[in-house]
Amino acid sequence: MPSNIIPLKYSSHFPYKEEETVLNNNYNQPKIIVNEWAQQKLSFNVLPDRNINESLFIKEYRIWDGAIEAIFDRHYTSEMIASPDHLTFISALINLQKMVYIYMHHHLNIKYDPKGKETLKVWPTDLNISLPKLLTDVTDITHRLNVKSIRKLNQNKFYIDADTFIEDSLIIKGKALIIKL
Repeated sequence: MPSNIIPLKYSSHFPYKEEETVLNNNYNQPKIIVNEWAQQKLSFNVLPDRNINESLFIKEYRIWDGAIEAIFDRHYTSEMIASPDHLTFISALINLQKMVYIYMHHHLNIKYDPKGKETLKVWPTDLNISLPKLLTDVTDITHRLNVKSIRKLNQNKFYIDADTFIEDSLIIKGKALIIKL
């Protein structure tokens, strides 16, 4: 029985460094650059009447076979006492879902149109989040996703396994079901 797993070049060294990239030394030459200039907004509270707001200002997505990066700035406000200005893991998860959505368009050769109809659904099924330290940078932050494998389940369903990191502050390893609509 043939395997539906699409092998991708993958380094066991994580987080990945530019010099040991999965991109066959083409790190500075993405196949596609999406200049979306989008804003992702998050507002929540942990305690009543103490709001936390964070916005990511996406500058661009850089896409290679087997990887995608988002470059963004961020703005954070909090009504919590002594809450440092930092990237929340919740914002990172929202951005990650968008990165998978855009990457799968590339992988499946579907035209990505941010203002068009939805063409895919992304449902995370397994996430492992590690925050060894807070990320306090506010400009030119890089969120990198390296695809480990993509398995075709049927004509319209796929399963992606990937590792992501933001600088050396946040690591998310995960899997997601992708459904073509």
